[in-house]
Amino acid sequence: MLDWWDKYRDRALLCGSVIAFGLLMLVKLKLDVPDYMRGSDWKTWVEFFQSKAFEDIVGDMLTGLVAAYIFYVFIDWMPRLNAERRARKLLNSLVAGHVESFQCAEISGHAKSLAEFKALRIEDLEHNIITLRGETEVASLLAIAYMSKWSHQMMSDSLQVSLVLGIPQAQIWMELTSRIAKIKYLSEKAEKSGVLDRLRSNVDAVGAYVIGDISFVDDREWNDEMKSQSSKFFEGARKWIEINK
Repeated sequence: MLDWWDKYRDRALLCGSVIAFGLLMLVKLKLDVPDYMRGSDWKTWVEFFQSKAFEDIVGDMLTGLVAAYIFYVFIDWMPRLNAERRARKLLNSLVAGHVESFQCAEISGHAKSLAEFKALRIEDLEHNIITLRGETEVASLLAIAYMSKWSHQMMSDSLQVSLVLGIPQAQIWMELTSRIAKIKYLSEKAEKSGVLDRLRSNVDAVGAYVIGDISFVDDREWNDEMKSQSSKFFEGARKWIEINK
């Protein structure tokens, strides 16, 4: 019941206020009764509903309900909608940074400000997921590796912001943060073993290339683990977009 109320609260309150306003009009206008209600059988009920006391009591109550909804719109709904819009924009920018850096194989993407990233689109996520199913450029994996080292703390600190959007959104945000934490761990592990520097040197020297069977074992293991975690991150990001439509 509470889940239903959280999801449909605004619609339910709007419908309730419209019904209350319609009933208020009926009470105040005192429309003529149909012919079949003019007989003695309906006389008592007609006099009751058209009495001054009924109009005052019920009319005031309905007026209070309509007024309460108007106050709700201006005091709660509009500020909350604005807060949700700003929170969604901020969190989408963080996710978009990973999506764009991977897609463009932009190793220095972590040096950009959030405002420089393109809007988060599900088409870009689908493209990245498909790319990870095949041979993936090392530069793209390095891009999300460096991005994770920069963004992990911000994503962790943004959990409170995601709660503004609701519990389901916060749960997905926790999943995304967990994936970034794992990517960050893989990156730091590869950095300590020298894998990250070696791959970065290769990218700087030859440009676009993929890790094949003749590559170092450590390189292949890092490549496979990064592709797996990156795929899970982008799949989680797809759920993030869908729940925030």
